[in-house]
Amino acid sequence: MARRVCEYILCLLATLCWLLPLALLVLLVQCCRRRPWLEHERVVANLSGGEMTVWYLSSSWPLVRWSPLLLWVLAGKISLCGWGLRKPGEALPAIASGAVPRPAIFSPWLLHQSTRMGIADRESVEAAFCASQSLRGDLSLLLRSLFALLFFSPLVAPQLSERLELFGIPFANSTLAGATAAIVGAAASGARELRTVFFVNPHCFNLANARDDYRAALLQADCIYPDGSGVVLGCRMLNTPLKENVNGTDLFPRLCRAAQEQGRSLYLLGGKPGIAERVEERMTGEFPRLKIVGTQHGYFNFEEDSARVIAAVNAAQPDILLVAFGVPLQELWLIEYRDELRVPVRLAVGGLFDFYSGAIRRAPLWLREMGLEWVFRLMLEPRRMFRRYVIGNPKFLLAVWRYGRRLERSGGNAAD
Repeated sequence: MARRVCEYILCLLATLCWLLPLALLVLLVQCCRRRPWLEHERVVANLSGGEMTVWYLSSSWPLVRWSPLLLWVLAGKISLCGWGLRKPGEALPAIASGAVPRPAIFSPWLLHQSTRMGIADRESVEAAFCASQSLRGDLSLLLRSLFALLFFSPLVAPQLSERLELFGIPFANSTLAGATAAIVGAAASGARELRTVFFVNPHCFNLANARDDYRAALLQADCIYPDGSGVVLGCRMLNTPLKENVNGTDLFPRLCRAAQEQGRSLYLLGGKPGIAERVEERMTGEFPRLKIVGTQHGYFNFEEDSARVIAAVNAAQPDILLVAFGVPLQELWLIEYRDELRVPVRLAVGGLFDFYSGAIRRAPLWLREMGLEWVFRLMLEPRRMFRRYVIGNPKFLLAVWRYGRRLERSGGNAAD
């Protein structure tokens, strides 16, 4: 009862202060453009599969477009928070219908999709939320969703390019599941088309714009994956949406699970002394049949000892090599010694080992859901990360804006 009363009051206030002024504004703008100001859609009305029609304002901004749904909440047809609206025929979450009978405007899956998190499937993440739903949980989800939707937007494009480009650097538009399958598949087949895999975040793009040697290394990679909410936001600014944020930290456990299932082996190279061994201990504890055939710290003399390290890696015969020297050293090293390394797939993974060894804590899920993992890193290491995030993030977004303007003037497109 308390949840419903709070939901009703919030929606009533939002209708008076948000929906009515917006509806008038959209009506005026669309009338001037001679376009319809309302759109409708059939959606699932309950867990039994019933249907109803809902209306939206004609806008590409989610918080504007969805505002008429507040009237459906006031009428008791849908909820503010819960399992998300679906089109007829889409899979429903496996939850008790008596507890959460109605769909909702905001759901944890909508939040994950807005910031391109691919850590769980829609049905399971919504079922888990509804199983322990509370007033506090609803308010938390509402606040996180409102913040995220100010900067990000749900994925609505029916067809997306498989390859995107930013500042002349091409990268794959994939998912965590797709990247895992591609990497492990290449390790199994020995395909030369996917030997060197890099990840790029806003800091990497800033560095590539400043250093020609690093840019050249990126352009020689067989595959690059987009890493971080900054890249998600940058791609949105260019109207070339990403499928998912394919960051190495979320990819690693998926990669270990797939390697265990398919009998592929890993070699961990990088980090401070003892870090790689702690990662091995943790991951083999989670995946008992995972084969990690060797570890080596990254604090060696690269000019004098690289040949020895490469010989040890080759002797272990891993299927996948993970190199954690940090940007740009790891990319430059992998390109320089790519002919000497006899490993089917080589990944440059940055600070991945620090997270999985426990040396550095990862941001809590609620911050990652809002695309604010970088804020947590800044809090942990303010001196080291100040230039990268406080200066680097605005610098990156400004560069993206300028890049987009150049594309508009030249009639180009950021997607191939």
